[in-house]
Amino acid sequence: EMTYKRIYGLLYKCDECGFVWLANHPKQEVLDVFYKQSKPMSTWADIKTVGLDNQRQRDKYEMFWYFIKTNNLKSVLDVGSGTGFFIHGIPCSVHAMGIEVNEDNSRHCSFPVVRKSSDINRKFDVVSAFGILEHLKDPREFIDEYSKFINESGYFFVIVPNIDSAAFEILGDSNCTISPTHLSYFSINTLIRLFSECGFSFIAHKTKETEYKAICRKLTGINPYSKVEITGNPYLKEESILKNNQGAKLCCRFQKGQKCLT
Repeated sequence: EMTYKRIYGLLYKCDECGFVWLANHPKQEVLDVFYKQSKPMSTWADIKTVGLDNQRQRDKYEMFWYFIKTNNLKSVLDVGSGTGFFIHGIPCSVHAMGIEVNEDNSRHCSFPVVRKSSDINRKFDVVSAFGILEHLKDPREFIDEYSKFINESGYFFVIVPNIDSAAFEILGDSNCTISPTHLSYFSINTLIRLFSECGFSFIAHKTKETEYKAICRKLTGINPYSKVEITGNPYLKEESILKNNQGAKLCCRFQKGQKCLT
């Protein structure tokens, strides 16, 4: 029988495998309406592509763009393609397709976009899912579904929040990543275990986005997400967060049906 404990107030953590999940999931029909029709979803997609958030996105995607170019990969399926930011950064010679349920988001895309997986009739060298797994009631079912669209020895690119981040450790319950729409929370170990069970091998990962200013505000006794400007903390350096793989986001590559290359 599985045993677990409550952490960060609203989350449960399995004592055996370390997987973390939200205590009370919203109903699926509520989630479906939110992702397909809500204005916040399209607004959020736009916000992520301007100013400082534009650079944050580029910083996360760079390792994937570089890998596609240097390995001469020919095709990419981006699940949850939003406004197309990731696809627009890969070479024009790469055949690209997106899946996006929010029609308002996909108006920016210069590549074919479909609404559901049943509209796809080919395989790809890469399936990418950025900011997707944490929103799912059954991440394993999702990986199994999209594995069918990956060529032999192809790749799954993933970005998820990092439950082992400095942000979670220091901000605790006040971490803005704890959300009613975030149902699953991963460490690198639980993510590797999940993909291994689905027939993928771990290739490489980096952590990105330190949440450094929010952390410094918290350590100073200030609301971490206030507008108060803060220069830093003498006891914690931003570069050490990334060096210790404690960034707020896990950026990972997995390969289908291959031996571990770590």
